[in-house]
Amino acid sequence: MPLPIPKQGFTMVELLVSATIGMLMVTVGIAGYLSFNERQKVIGSAREFESMIQLAQIKAAGGDLGTCTILDAYQMTFNLVTNPVTVTLSTVCAPSGTTAVVKTLTLGSGVTLSFNPSVTSIKFPVLQGTVQFTPSATSVNTTFGSTALTESYVQAITRGGEISEGAWQ
Repeated sequence: MPLPIPKQGFTMVELLVSATIGMLMVTVGIAGYLSFNERQKVIGSAREFESMIQLAQIKAAGGDLGTCTILDAYQMTFNLVTNPVTVTLSTVCAPSGTTAVVKTLTLGSGVTLSFNPSVTSIKFPVLQGTVQFTPSATSVNTTFGSTALTESYVQAITRGGEISEGAWQ
């Protein structure tokens, strides 16, 4: 009498369970990657904003005239309504108050920017090494967010021009 041949392979239930576990692992990995990508975009925008502040401080402290005959200050203004958000650095000439754009920063798509307390501009008076907020404040928190994230990246700017290390909140 011939010996019975053992069945080889996996049952349909075993294959379905393995495929389901594999798909769950891939889904969790993709979600984590997308969240990481959004966080990096927000941090990158915050770093670019910080670099623009430092550029304004250097130009104002050095008395770089830009296109002005007499320089009053460098000023940052914000268009927070549009997406992507834009930040403009301009010279402010004295005594006329005319401005000329030095640099424009466009934040990443979907990145939001807000201030607490709310400000409309940040001014860097020439040769003073200080920062003036409009309306007046002693310090301002800049909050960078994303339409795809629930948390925000917050930095503080003081009247003396110091910028704190950002933190997620």
